[in-house]
Amino acid sequence: MSHLRKRVPGPAGDVIRVLDVGAGGADLPRSIARYLTHRSLCPIVFALDKQRAVADIAVERSNGVHRIIVLVGDGLALPLPDNAVDVAISSTTLHHLTDADAVRCVREMARVSRRHVIVGDLDRSLLALGGAHVLARTWWRRSDYRFDGPVSVTKAFNRAELLDVGREAGLRSPRVHRHFPFRLTLVGLPPE
Repeated sequence: MSHLRKRVPGPAGDVIRVLDVGAGGADLPRSIARYLTHRSLCPIVFALDKQRAVADIAVERSNGVHRIIVLVGDGLALPLPDNAVDVAISSTTLHHLTDADAVRCVREMARVSRRHVIVGDLDRSLLALGGAHVLARTWWRRSDYRFDGPVSVTKAFNRAELLDVGREAGLRSPRVHRHFPFRLTLVGLPPE
């Protein structure tokens, strides 16, 4: 969210369109809509998920939150026209894809975005893997994360690999930022 805050300019009343790829239950889209509304902007937030059942949950959770549009679709073939949104984001989705599909997804995000592409994911490192195993045995021991957490870290990208994804996807000026404790964020501009 911090990268979005830095990149959403505009005077009060501006319409800001944001796409969240792999939105799940729409937690992030709801936060984005509230944040932009609080800044006196007019958000239109597209929450996209591939699974109909998950999108139904997003619709239910977003009930009463204005300007959230839930879509069922694939991040590899986004159901939006070119330049449809100001910012395309994704959070902890990329590591579920193959390397080639990660590039395709980011390329699609760049296609539909006019201003920015922001991709947050896990940082694959020994320290992150150790942390995931500790959490799996303690905090997550009764949740599905006890299995998913360590597996997700092993499938994630390291900083150089995530930067390569951005470059191969055609982003202009791609940069990868590291965040505590084990997160990376790829930020770039769509091709001209």
